[in-house]
Amino acid sequence: MINILFCSKRLLISRLIKGATWSDWSHVGLLNGEEVIEASMLHGVRLTTLEKALAGTDSHLAAPVSACQHPEMVWKA
Repeated sequence: MINILFCSKRLLISRLIKGATWSDWSHVGLLNGEEVIEASMLHGVRLTTLEKALAGTDSHLAAPVSACQHPEMVWKA
């Protein structure tokens, strides 16, 4: 099952993003099992492990992509 992974990181830029957007979250990725597609300032869009994606986070939440009729297509995109 594909999930949207919301994260809050401890970096200064993350605090600025949360302040500017009035959100609890500063980072979002697509989670499929133990793999995450995320965007990184240094690496661009990349495939990484869940463990690496959660490194440096102070909180996170995984929400299922249940509104999509074919969630597997989200991962393939």
